[in-house]
Amino acid sequence: MIAAYRTGYAPARPETAVTTLQIGKDDPRNQTDLVAYLADAVNEEVLAGRIAEADVDPADVVSMLAARSGGVWVYLKYEITAVRVGARARSCSARSSLRTRRPRRCGG
Repeated sequence: MIAAYRTGYAPARPETAVTTLQIGKDDPRNQTDLVAYLADAVNEEVLAGRIAEADVDPADVVSMLAARSGGVWVYLKYEITAVRVGARARSCSARSSLRTRRPRRCGG
């Protein structure tokens, strides 16, 4: 079993041996896992459809989100959800939103 938690708070430990392995956001293993996750995510039906509507190469989306996230997984959860539900397309063009290197407010 793998569990993640914030530094400084260890959840209750099960009645088994426990090993704590700290992996920082800049750790190459974290970056590799993050990119692999994104490479799979962009092929999910709804997300792939949104990316296709925006006329953006899925590989570019993977690179952009990996760079934007800075290795922080929770950022990806919110960003992928925003693209999946079309939140980007409501306030500005999906193409420009997906290509923006930094999050920005659209339409204003």
